[in-house]
Amino acid sequence: IACFKYIFVYEIKEKKIKATHKIIGHTNSIHCLIQTENHVWSSSSDKRIIVWDKQTRKCIKILEGHMGRVLSLVKIGSHVLSASWDKLIMIWSIEELEFISQLPQIHNDLICCLEVVEIKQQSTKLSVWAASGDNTISIWDLD
Repeated sequence: IACFKYIFVYEIKEKKIKATHKIIGHTNSIHCLIQTENHVWSSSSDKRIIVWDKQTRKCIKILEGHMGRVLSLVKIGSHVLSASWDKLIMIWSIEELEFISQLPQIHNDLICCLEVVEIKQQSTKLSVWAASGDNTISIWDLD
């Protein structure tokens, strides 16, 4: 669970919840947490994405590139997409933990939310929907 600029790890035993770890790394509010196979990714108002090792809870890599608050993260295939106050959607490699590319900038205001949507027709197709402060939603087919 993220609260302000910290990540708290909780343990649930016998219907009791106890905070076991406080993870420090961001310098401003955390907006999103997602899991990949071996890592937890966090995004923040400090304009950074931090990738954490699930087992050791240590910072593996700090990803920078956004010029504004990073508000949303989603995993799609072997990539993580990030959305920001800077109106951009960036694509990151899960394996290499590096920037790959960014989608064309089409929004006129911040992108506050990303969602992976599965469309089933003749075959299953994944798309990413991005909600913006400009009152629009863009849909990206990334297959």
